[in-house]
Amino acid sequence: MNNSFLSHADAAFRNRNTIVHYIKKHGPVSRTDIWENIDMSRAAVTKIVRNLQESDILTETVHGESTGGRKPLFLVFNGKKNLFFAFDWSIHRLYLMDLNGYVYFETTLSFQEQLHPTSFAEVLNSAINNVLKSCEIPEDNLSGLILAMPGIIDPKNCTILSSVELGWQNIDMRSLFAEKFGKKVYVERTGNILVLSAGTHLKKSYAHIQLFTLGTDGIGVSSLIHGSCQHGEWCMHGELGHIKLVSDVQCRCGQTGCLEAIVKQLFEKNNGKLTEEILDYLAIGISASVNICDSHIVLIGSYVDLMDDTQKEYLVNSIQNKVTSSKLRQFDIHFANNKKQLMLKGLCDYMFEQLFPLE
Repeated sequence: MNNSFLSHADAAFRNRNTIVHYIKKHGPVSRTDIWENIDMSRAAVTKIVRNLQESDILTETVHGESTGGRKPLFLVFNGKKNLFFAFDWSIHRLYLMDLNGYVYFETTLSFQEQLHPTSFAEVLNSAINNVLKSCEIPEDNLSGLILAMPGIIDPKNCTILSSVELGWQNIDMRSLFAEKFGKKVYVERTGNILVLSAGTHLKKSYAHIQLFTLGTDGIGVSSLIHGSCQHGEWCMHGELGHIKLVSDVQCRCGQTGCLEAIVKQLFEKNNGKLTEEILDYLAIGISASVNICDSHIVLIGSYVDLMDDTQKEYLVNSIQNKVTSSKLRQFDIHFANNKKQLMLKGLCDYMFEQLFPLE
């Protein structure tokens, strides 16, 4: 949507979604709250709210004490209106959930090795069909399918450009599920889904948040700047694992000395146990990204369950020692515990942004 000039239809669409965003974030709210905090006329707000209520996107609730007579009615966002399927590749988990984050159904799926895209779609479509047979879901309430996947991903075109883990190149994910969901198929990097929920999870507002995902399958960084997930010009933002160090360790990318290849080798050498040497290598990557991006907050994801408190403290100190002028930056380092809850929250936030975009 071009912000320099909006057609009447575009302006109406943005106004509608602006109100939905405000109510979802601040609700329950009164109509007066909306008039006072959003730059729209009372007549426009009244009309939009009425239409949203008729569509069951907003509902009214009694909130607060009455000052006499009838109790005041307030508006809330109705997350139950929109149900959607979501799939997390990292744990092979399929969910049916709503925009309130309520999970109606979940199951773990099994896939064969050297998985072909069509085989992946067959397994997922079969599982979705089984859920739909057991649950009575009005067609209008099914809002789509979100796929949290590994690799270099173009979310605008719903394409996995390259995934070493899957062995896929230029796969149009929308076409694999178009029969059931049409254009309502969305694909995003797992780390990007997680970082979307980070600001709300921490209950603070940060301009720049970075989430580092660390694992034997790769090392990456996802960034959230003023609420927007970063992708980069060629959808390669966050390819941290391939920064080069002095080493002859061969990486799956075809080059040597990649950070993630060194970490993977050390991890295997130590029988899946973390060592201070591994933590120091992880700190090299994290500190390099902090030096460049100057983020407000750093979240460490993955490996968290393997670290004891001593190892966490060691990693934090190692990062701070490697970051230039760490005291002047005053950045915070947190560990992303409860990854499942973060993922579910991120999936809800992602779907909400697709259904009610502001741009």
